[in-house]
Amino acid sequence: MKDFYITLTPFFPSPTNFTGSYIYDQVKAIQKERDFEVIVITPANGLKEESYQYQGVAVHQIKLLDLPSFILPGLFTGINYNRLLSKLKIFTHNQLQNIKFIHGHVTYPFGMLAVDLAKALGAKSIVQHHGFDVMGYTNGRLKQQWFKRLNQNWINKYHVPKLNQADWNVGVSQKTLDALHAVKGYQPTQEYVLYNGVDFRKFYPVEGLKDEKYFTIGCVGNFWAIKDQLTLIKAVEILLKENLTKRIRLKLIGTGATLAICTEYVERHSLSNHVQFLPTIDHTELNNFYNTLNLFVLPSYYEAFGCVYTEAYACGVPFIGVYGQGIEELILAKNISYQSIKPKQEHELAIKINYFCQHENFKPSLNRSIDITNLIAQFLSTINQ
Repeated sequence: MKDFYITLTPFFPSPTNFTGSYIYDQVKAIQKERDFEVIVITPANGLKEESYQYQGVAVHQIKLLDLPSFILPGLFTGINYNRLLSKLKIFTHNQLQNIKFIHGHVTYPFGMLAVDLAKALGAKSIVQHHGFDVMGYTNGRLKQQWFKRLNQNWINKYHVPKLNQADWNVGVSQKTLDALHAVKGYQPTQEYVLYNGVDFRKFYPVEGLKDEKYFTIGCVGNFWAIKDQLTLIKAVEILLKENLTKRIRLKLIGTGATLAICTEYVERHSLSNHVQFLPTIDHTELNNFYNTLNLFVLPSYYEAFGCVYTEAYACGVPFIGVYGQGIEELILAKNISYQSIKPKQEHELAIKINYFCQHENFKPSLNRSIDITNLIAQFLSTINQ
């Protein structure tokens, strides 16, 4: 029987929801590299636990018990641990001894559960961190200061020691690990930076998709305040008042809380002929979208990595981000000033976009390989030692 690699993740794509596509790519690369049987477990959104297939990967849902609004997260860890253990017995056909790695994405709940389960089963535990709020201090809807202090003290007391027990704490960038080191009491056993790699079978240049009449800018991301699509729209508005050699247009993909604000701004400023809002599409369809672009821009100012930048890069499309974010670790030093802006600076962004309008022969380049096959091979080799 094959060895098992258990992936516990709060987000994984489904036929109707495309969140977590980069974890799907990671799972496929792990399967390919070591011939593991990878078992993916996600939380059930409703009362019913279901299993489904997503592009060749079996995904199982499990109900977890928690208080609402991230109140005292982990209060019911014992119950959730027993639920998960009983499910693993079923999914592995009672071959728990063949579990070699338990990989939990995000500290709570699955990072902590990965540590406890791996310790009990003699496996290695991996906790992977995807954002700068590594402990989830800002999670939940209760924003009163007394509650924040209560929750933070709880998290520091019960969550941080679990991270210290993990065999590996993994960040999607060095800046993510730096955020962990700012947490009081954090003393990891071992750490690893695992950038979100790109599957070059899914993302690659395609000739003939660009419309030569336009300089097309694209953006893919959730419409959240930190993603700051409004700054991009304002930058395009500034550029439309300039005498450019080509007409500019902007295409934005995503949904979320600030979408209504952005659409209202576009309508109020008569930008509808130049700015297009597109619905979220499956990850497998993004390659064609990237190949219609002359430039990709996501002015997110709280971005631990941002796989959309590297997906655009794989398609031969240059990108612009924000200084101080995870993607900066991959940009060539000589290009950082062209490919980065300060947060919320639409005039600076307009200048940078105009640079790419005038230099369409700019060839994007990074300072290291982002081939997911190579990145996962190196990762598995390291954690298996």
